[in-house]
Amino acid sequence: MSIAALLTLLTQGQKNILNSGNQLDLDCEFFMDHFTMFDNPIVWKKSQLEEVTHVNTMRNIHAPFLLTNRFEVRFTHSPPRYRLQLVIKSKSLTKTVSVM
Repeated sequence: MSIAALLTLLTQGQKNILNSGNQLDLDCEFFMDHFTMFDNPIVWKKSQLEEVTHVNTMRNIHAPFLLTNRFEVRFTHSPPRYRLQLVIKSKSLTKTVSVM
C-alpha cells in the first residue's frame, strides 16, 4: 500500500502594484523525488475577502482569467527540481486608434 504525500505551499499575502505594461512573476519552486502533474497538480488560487478562485491547474489558465490574456503559466522540470511560474501582465493604458 502506498500513501501519496500531500504538499501544500502557502505564501503570505502580498500587495503588488504594477505600472502600465509591467508584469509580475510569481514563483513556486520545489523538490520532489517522484512528481507527476496528474497526481500532484499545482494550482494557483486567488483569495479575496471570502472568495477563493482557482487561477490555473498546472499550465491551463481557467476562466475568467484566461479571457483577459494577462496570465501565463511556465513550467520547468529538471527532476528532482520543479518550478511553476505564474506571469501576470498589467493592462496597458494606451489605446491603438485606427484612422481612415
